[in-house]
Amino acid sequence: MTGMDLAAIDRELARYRSAADAVGANLLELDADPNRQLLDTAPLAGDTGAAWADARTALASVWDWFARFTSFLDAATELRDSPRTRLPAGRERQLAALLTDASIEVSRDDIPLRDRDLLQPRQATNRCTADELLALMTDAFARARDVVTRVATAWDDLVPRVTGARTRLVGLPNGAELEGLHDRLDALADALIADPLSVQANDVAAIETDLDSIARSEQEHDDLRREVLSRIRDARSRLEAFERQATDARCEWETTRAKIARPELEPPPRVEAALTNALNAVADRADAGQWREAGRALDRLAAELDALGARLDASIAAGRDALATRDHLRGRLDAYRAKAHGLGLDEDPDVTETYELALAALHVAPADLTEAAALVTAYQRLLTPLPEPEAR
Repeated sequence: MTGMDLAAIDRELARYRSAADAVGANLLELDADPNRQLLDTAPLAGDTGAAWADARTALASVWDWFARFTSFLDAATELRDSPRTRLPAGRERQLAALLTDASIEVSRDDIPLRDRDLLQPRQATNRCTADELLALMTDAFARARDVVTRVATAWDDLVPRVTGARTRLVGLPNGAELEGLHDRLDALADALIADPLSVQANDVAAIETDLDSIARSEQEHDDLRREVLSRIRDARSRLEAFERQATDARCEWETTRAKIARPELEPPPRVEAALTNALNAVADRADAGQWREAGRALDRLAAELDALGARLDASIAAGRDALATRDHLRGRLDAYRAKAHGLGLDEDPDVTETYELALAALHVAPADLTEAAALVTAYQRLLTPLPEPEAR
């Protein structure tokens, strides 16, 4: 920068002082970071060991460069300090050159003898401007900060997740699959101590996904177990209820058979011992932990119980329908008898004979409902007016 006046010099000095304050504050904060301090003591290896070695070197360089920058700033401040508003021209040029030229020594490198000529010194001094030095410090600080941040992310985020996964394992039943998860978690835990940068969030997420799958399977297994046990209890209750129903149905059938001869009623089904044996076999499978097999067997048994229940209901309904039919025929006969009286056919021999035959058919035990229905219908026809009286 050429032609700097004093105002420009003061602006540059103010900018550099502000930069020095920011650099110092950030370096101190990073130096006090607990994760950075832990990195200095942790037994690092692999990617993390290499990354931290590079980051630590970069951070040491930043501190060294910061010291050089503050020395540069002190020298510039000393040149600027003056009781007068204006500086002597020579001193002002000297200060402007210090601020703009490559006046800060960054490093000294040894030059091998084979690369030196006679008049060249043994060491080469590398210099840069203040802004170039700030750029170097910024880059090196970012490298060190990024390593600390990435390690902190692994330790702060992944370590608790690995710990949580271990806790979830405790509540799951042992098995080959869980043994594999234990081994994977052990490997991740070791890596998080020695080489946290080698552990990816996806590695932990994969274990969490497997745990979710196992937990769902275990929940489904537990749900299936409860369902099967509940269905076994229900099936046993149904079987006991059917046994009582079958006993009642047989009593009703015997009572109805004593009253009704035709149509002939089929006897109600019995609850076969095979059903009880099948249910006991299902319970044995459940006791052995064969829940899916027990569930399939229960499906078959439920179908048999449904069919048995339907046959029992049909048998009971058939007996009651037969008695209801007899009572209905009796009611019809009484109604037709009243109609005959109203028509003045009480003394008609055919009407009287048919009525007496129907009445006898309906009040005998066991009654033939087929014959009785035919007689009631015949009696009804005798009471139906016809166009020609002699046709009856």
